[in-house]
Amino acid sequence: MIKRSHIFLAAALLIAWAAAFPLLEPNALLNTRGGGDSPFLLQRLHQLIAGLQGGQFPVRWMPNAAYGLGYPFFHFYAPFSIYVAALFKGVGFPFTRAIQLAQLSGFLVAGWGMFALARTWFKDDWAAMLASVAYTTAPFHFVNVYVRGDSLAEFWAMAFYPVTLLAATKVGRANDWREARLPFLGLAFSFAALVLSHNISALIFSPFLAIYCLQCGAGSAISRGLKYAQQRIVWLVGAGLVGLLLSAWFWLPAIVEKELVQLGPVTEGYFSYVNHFRGWDLVQPTLIFDYAVTANADPFRLGLVQAVLTGVGVIGLLWRWRTGQRREISFVLLLLVMASWMITPLSRIAWEGLPLLDFTQFPWRFLSVQAVGTALAIGGLGLFGKEGLVKQLGMAGIVVLMAWSALSDLRQVDFLALHDSDVTAARLAEYEWFTSNIGTTISAEYLPQTVQPRPYAGFEARGFFASGDGTIERMEDGVWRVTGVSAENHIHLPHLAIDGIRVRVNGERSAWASQNGTGWLRLTVPAGENIVSVDYVGTRLTRSAEFLSLLTLILVLISFINRRNLVVTGAVTLLFTGLVLIARDGSVQASRAPSWDFAQQAYLHGSPDGILFSNGARLGDYTISHTENGLTVTLDWLSGSGTATIALATPAINRATPTIPVPILAEQSQPIALGPVAYQFALDENLPAGRYLLRLTLADGVALTEDGQPRGDLFLAPIEIERPAEIADVAQLTARVDEIERLENGNILLKTAWATPQRLAANYQMTWRVYDRFGRFYAELDAQPAYGFSPTTLWQPNIWQHDWLALNWLAEDGVEPYSVVATMRDVPSGDFVYQRELGTFVIRNGQPVYSARQPQQELPATAIATATTFGNQIELAGYEIEETTDLFLVTLYWRRISPLSEPLDDYLRFLYLVNPITGEILQQMNTPPRFGIAPTSGWHTGEIITDLVALPRPTAPSLDIQVGLFQIINDSYPRLPITSAGVAQEDLLLLTQCEKRPCDTAK
Repeated sequence: MIKRSHIFLAAALLIAWAAAFPLLEPNALLNTRGGGDSPFLLQRLHQLIAGLQGGQFPVRWMPNAAYGLGYPFFHFYAPFSIYVAALFKGVGFPFTRAIQLAQLSGFLVAGWGMFALARTWFKDDWAAMLASVAYTTAPFHFVNVYVRGDSLAEFWAMAFYPVTLLAATKVGRANDWREARLPFLGLAFSFAALVLSHNISALIFSPFLAIYCLQCGAGSAISRGLKYAQQRIVWLVGAGLVGLLLSAWFWLPAIVEKELVQLGPVTEGYFSYVNHFRGWDLVQPTLIFDYAVTANADPFRLGLVQAVLTGVGVIGLLWRWRTGQRREISFVLLLLVMASWMITPLSRIAWEGLPLLDFTQFPWRFLSVQAVGTALAIGGLGLFGKEGLVKQLGMAGIVVLMAWSALSDLRQVDFLALHDSDVTAARLAEYEWFTSNIGTTISAEYLPQTVQPRPYAGFEARGFFASGDGTIERMEDGVWRVTGVSAENHIHLPHLAIDGIRVRVNGERSAWASQNGTGWLRLTVPAGENIVSVDYVGTRLTRSAEFLSLLTLILVLISFINRRNLVVTGAVTLLFTGLVLIARDGSVQASRAPSWDFAQQAYLHGSPDGILFSNGARLGDYTISHTENGLTVTLDWLSGSGTATIALATPAINRATPTIPVPILAEQSQPIALGPVAYQFALDENLPAGRYLLRLTLADGVALTEDGQPRGDLFLAPIEIERPAEIADVAQLTARVDEIERLENGNILLKTAWATPQRLAANYQMTWRVYDRFGRFYAELDAQPAYGFSPTTLWQPNIWQHDWLALNWLAEDGVEPYSVVATMRDVPSGDFVYQRELGTFVIRNGQPVYSARQPQQELPATAIATATTFGNQIELAGYEIEETTDLFLVTLYWRRISPLSEPLDDYLRFLYLVNPITGEILQQMNTPPRFGIAPTSGWHTGEIITDLVALPRPTAPSLDIQVGLFQIINDSYPRLPITSAGVAQEDLLLLTQCEKRPCDTAK
């Protein structure tokens, strides 16, 4: 006969299944781009399976993430939920279905756990069912799936909250060890699973679990004596310790080795907890919970129905207090009060003082803990009234109300149509490239400390010889064939170097190092053919932690599993062997009309029914073909009218801001017509080679998601543009400007090129600046080349690397000519590796006219020559003076006289306008020559450097001009000694100005 409690449990699980039902679209992934990044789950699952197939267990390393360089994601991010998905993938389900089944399983475990907990505490079927449904339909529970789609880990952690409390309850209530043994095991394993599910959730829930365990011990001390209580506390603490030991393989290295990676971004800026407290806005005011993430909507709150039912439930629990369950009721009240307090600004003192708490990032994460309290409080409603039709209808009404409130806004959800053929290492690398995420982390926080700046591309990276010569061929992931010509060859391989990797050369372990800047692997190989393999085996700490967890598991199984349970254990073990099976491919189908947009659907996916736009137009499909002179894009329209525009852009357009504009490189518009419409692009011969995006926009409509929501700018599949190599013959790192254009939006487009005689070992940061004649700043761009999508480590030697960049044009009141200055620096050290004024331009008929800078060797005829040297390194070859109504202008002509073989420091120039009678300094200017446009360290021997100093015009009838060069060293300002006309002076050159006219000599 079926027990009554089983019927209630079945009903609760049916509600849990219904909560997951909107997820279960075949060959599709729930898309949550508006508030989360659900495609992250694809990369996590794909890379976990790739790690298993590569021999890792447990998996710590994503072999293909970070643009193919590898990424230690699973070393720091709890992986349990992805193992659950991998289990389903391993037994043959497609990627999308495996993720859906992992989500469904999480709903079912959470629903069962809360039902069993409430049934154990309150001994009432209605209370158990209400608590289970309340937990299943808790808005934050849904948010982790339907809004924060990548939060499968946090979602599974919520499933283990009630399970750990249930196991602790049974341990605390056991009469003897025989009765406590299985609950002890359940508590140990469920707590370990919680830790392995989500680092942060385990961090914030563990204190509450510890408090409850102490309550269990204290309660038994009152009822059964101190010895009995001490025994239960020992069991509970022991189970917790066993759980920590079982999960030590993950949490111990993650905490101890966190200094290996860049965790700073995790708690800075947007991710600082100070930005995410909830006050009076803790509860949504609408009956139907709104899951939208907009400027006016925020789902990271309590639902109104949840809050009201909780309040009534608390009254019911307080009424129940007089009849028993005081330990459990007091814990529920504690959960509600403390979790709510931690969400509000009142708890700031705790956030500031408790270690590791800032890694929680969002105070509203305590909604997950609060949900346990709200569910149990709502379960208290089941304790009201006598059994009968009235109570049954009332309880059923509450269940319907909670389900209606939570599920009504999920009637329409958005999906990405995906098959297993769409989930590949190459496609996932494109997802990183398009979104600028790395390894499913938006802050790239698990990059090794040596990676500065962070990369934005690199999956086409090839290894190179830093010294020696030869060839490097990538054979497969983590394996290269290196043929060295020299006796000793120092090579760089495109693989992130971090403690825990193992490098073998011809099967023998080899020493390695990390290249500061790129974080690439550096090692030495001998002459001849060598097979270099790199795999992640973990550090001594990780191996020790893994051994500790394995030993604990073996001891637990030996101590606790009897023959009857051995069969169950064996079955579970066999089931988990599916994790190491090679996943079978799903159905392979060509994607129709593949597209992506940064705002909503950032993963390249197909649209079986075409792409619908808000004006009724529908794009069925498209083709892209390369022609001899350019590119042809043909759109196949199923319906619509108006005008459609295709623009060619770099992926940096997704990161464009008002201060970092990104140019459109080519653009064409055509009227929409049924059938194929062709776009012909004749591409500029200097357009940089590389991977590009095609943006499709309509004049009167925007693309829509499957559920009718507006998408962001729509992009077609990426394209590769190849160019014949332009050979460069340069002796050192060199930059040039080919052309400057004025764009329609007012910005200026620089068409530039760089060349290097040898491979560069770092990803350098460049800065482009524009100054007017007086050194005033008018435009700037600070980024890696091609906005990060052409990192310098990928540059081929002696090949011009073209780069088109847009600069904000800040004003029109500059004094021509404008100077264009290029600099490049090493980010970790801050040292400049290149700094040069490349040329000047003037504005004619609204367009810039550019002239490349030509080295000046002779003084202008109008200049007054001097014979003055500074420190036997620099000569002031001459000067000129000019006056306007408002300005006093001094032009200094400097020349380096020291040989290039002798390094020249960077000096600052001072120029004083002095009253010759009183000695008072009337005006002064202390800056690098040419305001830093041409630093002295970059001067070439014999070349004239023109340094114009413009100062407000003094009113004195005559002036002395004092000039010198100095450095800033700590708190001192040493000047260079001066020799004038062969005579040694001190450190200040005096140029006499008589009645505001230059004298003929300097003294």
